[in-house]
Amino acid sequence: MGISAVFRMSMVLALFHLSLAIILAISKTFDTEAGSVLNDGCWSFHFIAIAVLFIASFWITTDIIIVYAYISRFVSMIFLIFQGICILSLAYKFNEFLVEFYNESGSTTSLILLISFTAGIYLFDFVLLWLLYKWFGGCFFNVFLLVLFIAVAIIFTTLTALRTRENASILTNGIVLSYILYLTWAALASDPDEKC
Repeated sequence: MGISAVFRMSMVLALFHLSLAIILAISKTFDTEAGSVLNDGCWSFHFIAIAVLFIASFWITTDIIIVYAYISRFVSMIFLIFQGICILSLAYKFNEFLVEFYNESGSTTSLILLISFTAGIYLFDFVLLWLLYKWFGGCFFNVFLLVLFIAVAIIFTTLTALRTRENASILTNGIVLSYILYLTWAALASDPDEKC
């Protein structure tokens, strides 16, 4: 029941948010506030609806859950790309906010924040990379993934330092590298081989 329950909950959440997105799209088409009220408020309704749908999902046959699991593997790749784009956009906005604040006010606080966040993110990346080598360095493929991450990190950082883009920044690069490192950790941690 364990893995089946995970896929059932995943399906419930996917269907709930898909139906919420459809309601919001219809609401926006007809210029009504009903969709916004449902999305921004009604949290008790959200929790109750999800709980009821989750309980009801146990009456769904396992064959349907298997089909959903197969489909979700492919849809999850699209979600990872979307998630990466959102993180990249957030990183650019955060960097632009700190740089603009420094340019407008001349305050060194935003500059110190920018340098501190950048140093902190790179320190986090190095420490996590070291821990991943320590925890998962027992197999060739795991080491290959970590070396591949190092190669990507060097390439991205070099391109950023060469200013190949006008608004490229080391902070944004560090945040993207953290996301890639998180995905690497997720891949390594999900390996069923206990030796690795």
